[in-house]
Amino acid sequence: VAFYEQKNYEKALYYYSESLKLEVALGEEGSPANSYNNIALIHERQNHLDSAMYYYQKCLVAAGESQNNHVLAWANNGMAIVYQKKQEYQQAFEYVQQAIALREALGKKELLAQSYNTLGKNYLALGQYTEALAIYSKSRLLCEEVDNPLNLKDALEGISLSYEGLNQAAQAY
Repeated sequence: VAFYEQKNYEKALYYYSESLKLEVALGEEGSPANSYNNIALIHERQNHLDSAMYYYQKCLVAAGESQNNHVLAWANNGMAIVYQKKQEYQQAFEYVQQAIALREALGKKELLAQSYNTLGKNYLALGQYTEALAIYSKSRLLCEEVDNPLNLKDALEGISLSYEGLNQAAQAY
């Protein structure tokens, strides 16, 4: 995690891959879902989108088998981001909606806000500014409730862009 936070993706990828090898060797005793997700995230951050999709798909299978809905939500949100980067917004909608449903069921408000921001970004890309404004506003309320400044920043930026798209400059400012 430290190498990932430092954006030393090469070393982070090495250690996540080593963890994955151990988890696979353990068989049923070790679920590789989290490692698949971490590896996918690194590839996504580096814009290696096909590799990210490959590992997110592996994560979805492993998390589903182990019934790890927390990691399943992360992988669905990650897949949505990859599809957004590929400008394949319909597929992104499908995955982010699954992430939202899982996070709502888990009661993970700070992570739910992240998925709302992902959904809002999808609406913005499609020029659906009213929908984007509504979902970013939901994210903002959640972020303020749980004191989540990083996702709040994204929600506020999304609100501003939504108002800009609606030609409401005063509210965008």
